[in-house]
Amino acid sequence: MVPALTERLTPNFPIEGSDGSPPVWVDLGCLCFRTCVEYEGAHHLTPEKQASDRVRDTLTAERGWLQVKIYAGDLSRGPSWVASRVAPALRRNGWSPR
Repeated sequence: MVPALTERLTPNFPIEGSDGSPPVWVDLGCLCFRTCVEYEGAHHLTPEKQASDRVRDTLTAERGWLQVKIYAGDLSRGPSWVASRVAPALRRNGWSPR
């Protein structure tokens, strides 16, 4: 039996580099579909955090992962809305809803 998708989304997930470089830590990661979710809250608005986020985003893409960014407005629309933002990325990497 295949575990539910929610069981495959792991909080604080490390995306490993193939060259032995340090992992990129993402808010939620799904290894089997190489998709991650980042929540971009208010603390991401400082120039320093935006610079580190750009590095994270670049490394995530270079490692072959699709990244979905979720914002406060998305959360206010509810879980179904958030799921509708994440599902296309998962489908691109092979997930199929039951």
